[in-house]
Amino acid sequence: MDDLHGSVGTWVSLTDPSVAEIAAGEAFDFVVVDTEHTPLGLETVADCLRGIDAAGTAGVVRTPWNDPVRIKRLLDLGPDGLLVPMVESAAEARGAVGATRYP
Repeated sequence: MDDLHGSVGTWVSLTDPSVAEIAAGEAFDFVVVDTEHTPLGLETVADCLRGIDAAGTAGVVRTPWNDPVRIKRLLDLGPDGLLVPMVESAAEARGAVGATRYP
């Protein structure tokens, strides 16, 4: 990625992992798999991330909420990043970051 030009990505909210794989095959730097506003389960998210990774694109997952258990389970799937919605305070941000740390 060229540091002078930022990055371009897209969002996937459909429940078919092939959509994520097709999107990743385009000229995007990243694909976000949205689990906040979709019924995607962990198995489907894992399939989406595998397809995105196979295309050489960064896979990011938006969590359904700022929940440490859910964040850890999503991290176990190996995304390149997480997007945690509805973080409205420094304490909530610390909680989200803390959920990414394993003892």
